[in-house]
Parts: sequence; structure tokens; C-alpha cells
Amino acid sequence: MKVGWRAKAAIQGVLSVVPGGDSLNYVLQSRVTHSLPVGESVLVENVETAQSHLRAVSELLPLAVGEAAFYEFGAGWSLGVPIALAGLGVTNQTLVDIRPLARTDLVGDIVRRLPPAGERVGTSLSLAPWPAESDLTSALGAYGIAYMAPCDARSTGLESASIDVVTSTSTFEHIPKADIVPILSECRRILKPSGVMSAWIDYKDHYASFDDRIGPYNFLTFDQKAWRRYSPSLQYQNRLRHREYVDLFEEAGFEILQLEVIEADQRDLDALAGLDIDPSFSGFTPEELGVRDAHFVARPRATGSGPIR
Repeated sequence: MKVGWRAKAAIQGVLSVVPGGDSLNYVLQSRVTHSLPVGESVLVENVETAQSHLRAVSELLPLAVGEAAFYEFGAGWSLGVPIALAGLGVTNQTLVDIRPLARTDLVGDIVRRLPPAGERVGTSLSLAPWPAESDLTSALGAYGIAYMAPCDARSTGLESASIDVVTSTSTFEHIPKADIVPILSECRRILKPSGVMSAWIDYKDHYASFDDRIGPYNFLTFDQKAWRRYSPSLQYQNRLRHREYVDLFEEAGFEILQLEVIEADQRDLDALAGLDIDPSFSGFTPEELGVRDAHFVARPRATGSGPIR
């Protein structure tokens, strides 16, 4: 019998509150659902996402990406995108996470499997062999990566104006709204005036990738109280829509330089029309509700300049 998304939410809810929940979650994903280590399609996506970050920032930086200091928050279990960036020539990265999720076996697996995945999309990744019998911190150092976890992305302790590039990949949607401006403000603080932020945000219901009986907009049918039951800390989804993020970036003092938006297609709009959308989303048009993903490229706004509309 297939386990549905509600059952997964219930399990994640328990793991969010019990001691050692992160470790138990790893065991569940690696031995039961087999979502870890990641599949081949995720590896290819890691490479393509790293490429998109570099394309977005390379022409905006006053120096080569190999000389730039990169920073990412919410790096996750396998560090796929940062490892891909290292393979594409980035030599200095600082990664932070609210929990120490990264694991030596998972990151080592990524290092071994990413170059063939890169070849599948016509890209060559240059990665040294994963160091044998090495702790995670030392091993990552061989790839120019410093890993800080647990670390509060609202207050990292990093030096002001010390970072050239901030990257974020499918992380913002897992952050409570009240914390987004503080995190963005910290990114602005540590970025150099010439620095750039490249952020991909996924607006879809993440449970849909686990349970194909629901669609990407299922979570829009719940009111806030009901959704809270299905959004524990280990599987938190804030359900913010695209134009809310535009406002949050501007509130935090960023100038949006480029914006790539993956709009809803007609099938998406038909799916939305068939759902009982909660009234709390009544201020959005179907087209606004249906935005699937967006890629923000932004930099700290110069003092005295207003937001770009």
C-alpha cells in the first residue's frame, strides 16, 4: 500500500519533536523511502542549477568567479549544488545550515557521481577524488568549502562586505515569512556593494513529488490552522506566492536585477480551477497562484535609491 502525503506529514511531525529526529529522518529517507542518496535526475538538476547561478552572476561581478567568495544558506543533506559549483571552478564557498544535515557518505557519493551527470548535459566538472577516511570538515576543505552548522542565517557572524555571491536553491519556501527579511538583510550585510545574490524559489507543494495523487497546488486548499498540522519544522512550507517574495526582497534592501519566472501553463490553470482554494489566497489571480518557480538575481540597493517596480 502506498503511503500518502498526509502520512508522511505525520511522520515528519513526530520526527520534528523527538530527540534525534534529524538522524531518524536520515534513516527513514535512506532505508525506507530511498530518497537518499539522491537519484540521477537530481544530480543532473544540481549541475544545471549550479550553471544557472554562474550564468546569472558571472557578467555582473567585477572579478572572475574563481576569485569570488560564495555563500549559501540551507545547503541540505548532500551539498549537490555547492559541489557542482566547485566542479565548475568556484574555489571559495561558505555554507551554513540551521541543522548539521550534511553527511560524509552522502557528500562523498555526490562527488563521485556528479562528473558523469555533468557529461549528460554536456558539462565537464573538475573534482578531486573524495578524501578517504577524512572527517566532513577536512574533506570539504579540499573543495574550498567551509561548512558551518548549526548556524543561524539571520546572524551568521561573518564579516560585513566579505561575500561576492550569495546562492540559494529551493530554500526560501521552507522558511517562515517572519524570518525571510532578517535572512535577506543578513545576506545584504555580508555582501560587498558589488556583490550579487542568485536565488531559485520553488512555489509548488513539495508533497506532490512524494505522492502523485496530489498536484502542485494541493496546499493552497487549506486554511492556515489546518495547514499547520502538515507543515512541521522538518517539512515546513510557507506557501508564499511570487509577488510576496518580490516585496520581501525589496523590503530587505535588494534591487532585483533579473527575474526569471516559470509561469503556470493552461493545464496548471485548469487544475487550479478544479480546486477549492482557501479564501486566504483570494487576493491572488489564478495566474499569480500558479507560478511554479522563479529565479531572482539581485544586489544590495544603493543607499537612497528606491525599489525597482
